[in-house]
Amino acid sequence: MKRTTKMLAAAVLAMTLALTGCGEKTTSTSAPTGSATNSSASSIENSTSNSTENSTASSTENSAESSAENSAASSTENSAANSEENSETGAVSNIWANAQYTEDTELGEGAHTIKLEVKALDKSVTLTVHSENDNLEKILVENKLVEGDNSEYGLYIKKVIGISADYDADGAYWALCKDGEMTATGASGITIADNDHYELVYTPADNSANTGSAASDAASSEAVDAAA
Repeated sequence: MKRTTKMLAAAVLAMTLALTGCGEKTTSTSAPTGSATNSSASSIENSTSNSTENSTASSTENSAESSAENSAASSTENSAANSEENSETGAVSNIWANAQYTEDTELGEGAHTIKLEVKALDKSVTLTVHSENDNLEKILVENKLVEGDNSEYGLYIKKVIGISADYDADGAYWALCKDGEMTATGASGITIADNDHYELVYTPADNSANTGSAASDAASSEAVDAAA
C-alpha cells in the first residue's frame, strides 16, 4: 500500500514537472514574438520620423533657394532701375550745369511780352520776356538768350541760356516751336504778338531717328537772320 502511494506521488510529481516545463517553453516561445512586434513598430516609427525629417529639410532647402533666387532677381531689377534713374538724373544735371536760368524768370523791358519755354531732357524753365521789339530773333539776341554761328542763313542757334546743342558735332539740335508745333521759319521771320508762347526744345541725337530728316531741316530752320 505504501509502495503504491509512493508510486502515485512520484507520478503526480512527474506530471507536475512536465506541465511546468511546458509552461516555461511556452513562455520562452512567446517572448521572441513580442520582441519582433516591438522591433517592427520601432522600425516603422523610425522610418516615418526619418521621412518627415527629410521632407522638412527638403522643403526648407527649396524654400531657402526660392527665397534667395527671388531676392537676387528683385535686387537685380532694383539695381537696374536705380542705375537707369541715376543715369537720367545725372544727364539732366550735366546738361543744365551751365544754364543761366534754372528757375522761371522774368526779364527785359518794353511794351511787348512773350513767354519762352526752354526744354532740355526732363527739365524746363519758362522765361517771361519784355521788349520794345516785335521780332522774335531780336528779342532773343538782345536779352542774350541765344548764341550761335553766323551763316548765309543768319544766326544758327547752338546755345540757349547756356545749354549747348550742336547738330554738326553730336546730332543734337534746338527746335523752335510755338504752342507745341514746330515753326515754319526761323526766329528772324517771326513777328510776335503779345503773350505768344514759344518753346526752344533741346532734341538729342537719339530722337532724330523718330523725325527722319526733321533734324537737318530744324537745324536750317533754327538759323536765324542776324538782322541789322
